[in-house]
Amino acid sequence: MTGVPDNKKVNLLTDSLGPKPIKRIVAMCRPRKPTELSLTELVSKLQKQFTAYTFRKAQIAKFFQIKQQSGASLEDFAENLFEGTSYCSFSGTQLDDNMCAAFMNGLRNESTRAQLMSKDLQTFEETLDLASRHEAGQKEARRSSESSNTVNRVFQRRPFQKNSSDYKCRICGSRSHKRDECPHRDKRCNRCGRKGHLEVAWETSMRTNTIFTEEEFDVLMTY
Repeated sequence: MTGVPDNKKVNLLTDSLGPKPIKRIVAMCRPRKPTELSLTELVSKLQKQFTAYTFRKAQIAKFFQIKQQSGASLEDFAENLFEGTSYCSFSGTQLDDNMCAAFMNGLRNESTRAQLMSKDLQTFEETLDLASRHEAGQKEARRSSESSNTVNRVFQRRPFQKNSSDYKCRICGSRSHKRDECPHRDKRCNRCGRKGHLEVAWETSMRTNTIFTEEEFDVLMTY
């Protein structure tokens, strides 16, 4: 290949490899791209990388040290584990068993780990699916709790007494009708631009020293 520029040699080298080796090369070259390296630099990285994978037991030990990084999704963590099995030579059910064990061991979420360890999971696919559903359920529970806390904050600050004698329409402030009978219920507030109340609602809250955030105000206006 005398006379061929280095950048073309790099392209020829990467083009001759399959998807799996290319993926590993991209990972070891980060933050740069393989095509941004000289041929000498790329060959040096390859030699260091593959010389390190000489002893199978050492690679298995490294595999079980893989942890889920902060901010990494379960799918990203699983992909890192799969890459780590490349030089471990796991076969048959051994691959699933070791993937499940390493996955549970490396999880950041203690609750997810406990959930997985309480089940008799047969495959890594089942393990990943249960972990995903468990963490999705946790996120939904947190969202519900945050919404409930917002409602509680609003009504702890200003208890809503619809049947009291001083009841006012929360759309326009009138005492002559209820909120669902207000003729202004489809109009927009000049203060916040949102539909369902007039600016007087904001002014009233300020005069009574009951200042709500926009999120809290939206919750209040639904009651």
